[in-house]
Amino acid sequence: MSTASLLYGGPVTWVFQTGVLLEKEGHTIHIVAADEPESEAVKNSPLTVHGVGEGKGGYRYQPNIVEWAERHVHEYDVVVGHSIWAHPFKSLAEAAMRKGIPFFAIPHGMLDPYFTPRFSYQHFKKSIYYRLYLRKILENCSGVIYTCIAERELARTSFAPYQVQEFVMEFGAEIDLVNPADGKAAIEKILPEVSAQPYFVFLSRIHPKKACDIMIEGFGRALADSNYQLVVAGPGSDELISRLKEIAKSVGISDRVHFTGMLKGHEKAGALQGAQAFVLPSHQENFGIAIAEAMAYGTPVIISNKVNIYQEIQNEGAGLICTDEVESFSDALLNFVALSDEQKLKMGESAKQCHQKHFTIEGSAFSFLDIISGKIAR
Repeated sequence: MSTASLLYGGPVTWVFQTGVLLEKEGHTIHIVAADEPESEAVKNSPLTVHGVGEGKGGYRYQPNIVEWAERHVHEYDVVVGHSIWAHPFKSLAEAAMRKGIPFFAIPHGMLDPYFTPRFSYQHFKKSIYYRLYLRKILENCSGVIYTCIAERELARTSFAPYQVQEFVMEFGAEIDLVNPADGKAAIEKILPEVSAQPYFVFLSRIHPKKACDIMIEGFGRALADSNYQLVVAGPGSDELISRLKEIAKSVGISDRVHFTGMLKGHEKAGALQGAQAFVLPSHQENFGIAIAEAMAYGTPVIISNKVNIYQEIQNEGAGLICTDEVESFSDALLNFVALSDEQKLKMGESAKQCHQKHFTIEGSAFSFLDIISGKIAR
């Protein structure tokens, strides 16, 4: 992995949750990551993490990982690579395949054409890298594992030629079983001005692709004259957060938009349990771990149709679907607020059932295990 830090979002969370579950089943899961050995990401991991040194730049270049892979990759029955555009992925893939160890790639949506718009510099740069390195790895590895069918279909359109062995696994998330009263108390402690009011919650990395600007502007347009609050929970750059606060001020809701930083444990559980709905009008979302977590708590979701699992949510009646535009998101909020208490309760129950049916960590872990077990030589 390029990093074992939870600040980098859902894929790291999934690796930890899946790894812990599979270790309980008797398997051994190790992570090698471009992190300092004494970093919080390494020391606080629930799994064994081999930190080989901090990766440099967006590519997370770290020459130590090449040496580590040469020395240790033969000790494992299978190697799985994430962060496909990063140096750790390339180094582990080349070492494993050279030594005859099954290697699987999990792109986590990073082959989505959203990230490489045609005729852009980004597409030009990645096209060169794809032709020089990534294509060979993906075409010759044991398989490329997608987290949903929509991801697979989108991946086929980004680069050509693209001829890989494809697998689709279930994907999911688990939640902390927190007593609702304890969760509520945790939220009251950090957000006393919110806990007594109805609120919507965004819980994710604060990143341009998450469409937080659209979320705040749409919230202001739909609920300007109300007591509804918006909790924005997640890590992000100071520059982007400042810009979002300016947007909130410009639409007259700065006193009702609350930035909390990253929430964990009881605070995270309380934020999701107590929310009217979870909101994410993202421009691109491969899966959305936090969406699954919200539904597991019985919280309805309001998401864009750019989230690759929106159809399952729509079909199960677990939330409302909008586009990644201000007007559409604003309309979705108004439609949700207009629902009766009984209708909201039913939607929350459907959300919990949707999670149980499609997005449990147990289903994901054993689906993943079934795929890789078919390629393990010993």
